[in-house]
This record gives sequence, C-alpha cells and structure tokens, in this order.
Amino acid sequence: MNDTEPQDVPTGSRLSRILAHTSEQMLSEFKQIRTSFDHNGTAGEGGEAVVAKFLRSQLPQSIGISTGQILDVTGQISKQVDVILYDAEHTPMLFSNQNERITLVPAEGVLGVVEVKTHLRSRDIEICLANCRSVKQLVRTAYFPQAIQTTHSIYGKQYIDPPIYYTVFAAASDNLYAGKLNEIQEDVPIDQRIDSVCCLDRGVNVNLGLDLSNGIEHVHNVISARSLPKGAMADSTTENPLLIWYAMLASSVMQFPVRPIDVTKYMEKELIISVCIPDERSTKSVSEDAVNAFAHSQGLDPDLLRKAVTPGANLSARECYQVLRAPGFTFSSDLSAQALDAFKKVRQLAKNLPFDQWITFLSSSLSDEEHS
Repeated sequence: MNDTEPQDVPTGSRLSRILAHTSEQMLSEFKQIRTSFDHNGTAGEGGEAVVAKFLRSQLPQSIGISTGQILDVTGQISKQVDVILYDAEHTPMLFSNQNERITLVPAEGVLGVVEVKTHLRSRDIEICLANCRSVKQLVRTAYFPQAIQTTHSIYGKQYIDPPIYYTVFAAASDNLYAGKLNEIQEDVPIDQRIDSVCCLDRGVNVNLGLDLSNGIEHVHNVISARSLPKGAMADSTTENPLLIWYAMLASSVMQFPVRPIDVTKYMEKELIISVCIPDERSTKSVSEDAVNAFAHSQGLDPDLLRKAVTPGANLSARECYQVLRAPGFTFSSDLSAQALDAFKKVRQLAKNLPFDQWITFLSSSLSDEEHS
C-alpha cells in the first residue's frame, strides 16, 4: 500500500481524536487568558469567545450563537447570558449590535444556553443554578397559532415547546460537583435544573437513571443529556469530556424545531394606536366600503343593512325576515330573558321556513295570543 494514501480509520475514533486535540487547544487558550488578564470580567469574556468559537465550528449555521439577554412577552428578562444558542432562521431579534455578537433574544427562539467559567468552584454552583432558573422560568407563548401541534417527551412530561437546554462549561475546576448539584436541585422543578456540566480538565456531570421498562430482571442504567424524573446527576471522569459534553449539547439543541414566532406579541400595547382620516370624503368612502362588504357577507342589501342599524327605523315584515336570516345577526343586550327567548324562536323559524310560511305562522301565533 502507498504510504501517502489515507488510512481507513473509523469515523468515531477520528472524531474522538479531533475533539481531544481541540480540547487541548481550548485549555491552552483559557490558560493564556488567565495569564494575560487580571480582571475577571475581561477573562470571562475571553472564555466565552473560546467556547463560542468552538461551537460555531461544530454546529450548523441554522443555529445562531451570541451573548446577551433573553426576554419574554411578560417583560421578564434573564441575567446576562454567556452563550445563547437560538434558531437563526426563525428567530426575530429584539435587539442586536452591528456584528450581532450582543443580542436581546425572544425566549421562544432560544434552544440552549451555555454558562462559561474559566475556573469552577463549589461556591459558584448555586450562582449557576440561579442563572439557570432566570432563563428557564421565562414564559414562552409568542407563537402563531397552528392547526396541528406535536408534543415531545422531555423530563418525563409532554411539551409542545421543549424547555431551553442549560449547561455549564468550565475550563478548570476544583472538583466534579454531582453531589452538590443533587443537593441544591432536589427541590427545584425538574425543568428548571442545570442539565449538564463540563469540566474540561476533569470530566462531565451527566444525568443517570434506571430503565425498568423490561422488568426488574433486565434493569440497566440510562445516561441522559437532560435531567431525569427519577435520576440524579453523576460524575464521569472521562478522558474526553469535550466529546461527551458536545454530543449531549448538540443532540439537545438540534432535536426539535421552533414554532413560528409572533414577535408582535412583544409590542401589543405599542400597537394600539389612534387614527383618523382627515379627508371627510375619504372617511365616507371607507365607511361605505365597509358597510357594503359586510352586507355582502351577510347576504343583505347594503341599503337594508343601513336601515336596520338606524335607531327608530321601521322595517317591513319581509325586511325583518331577511335581517333575522343573516348569519351575523345579534340581539340587543337590553332585552329581557323572556323577550330574548321569544326572538330566538322567531329567528330560528325565519332560518328554517320560507317567508310566506314564516309570516303565516307568526300571524297565527299572534292571533292565538290575542284570543287567549
């Protein structure tokens, strides 16, 4: 075999080696950042850029990557978010700077969030959870209505819109913190918990549970990217934490589509405006057009419609018959319950009988009432 020909290496093995090399490069970049900057904020921004650059090289362009904050329709806003992953094709930005690096993203379009730490310590875990909950508690309702909706099973529940995936990425750490996470998240709703943690120098925190679907004799462990209803966070000292972490993240943010987002729901109050047409002739024309269009939709002559809505107008029996048969006809709210019931019966007869039979029936009924 020619030594210059490519070797037949399994894809999984090649990917593992690629990400192991990438991991070394990222650790080197983080180390350089810590050495170069004394200010935590500057070092933090540098770390965010390293993680964002890695994700940009791996994820498809359909997933946008930015930093900033996440807003919902009620006005709630998340804390500052290091890395936001959103559906770039279907998410209208509420704000973005010139290079789209810093954004204000509607909650409905967010797929996942990465909190980046240059060094993760035990005291940071509770702060991470608070940041996570500030994201996962956001309301996500600004969607266009759809005739058919698909539900997805996550966290042991059914969701139309999958909850935002939240993960923590640290270049270095004092430990792996599954025990601490299990302790502080025990009373936290399952869909508001941190989903995973990557400590690039040590390993990952994953979700571990038991699969009992095949009976107690065939029970086996289940490892999940998201929290499990009857599971717990576990430590894994894998040799390639980046590979495991990226696989969990990618499968979570690429698995489900985002429904069409109705951004006008973020500005409903501002969309209530007063208008006027300064030209009287134009105003009359618009009104006439509206009346004509509505009359046509009801199967009525426009002149009859105008007469019917004029206070004190006298309608002939045939005109009353035609109006009562209109689909959009409504009764006055001033009627008594007894009168309303009587008029409903008269209208139902008008809808079911030809005019001649209808007027004969009404005349007969009125005659009977007079005699009684």
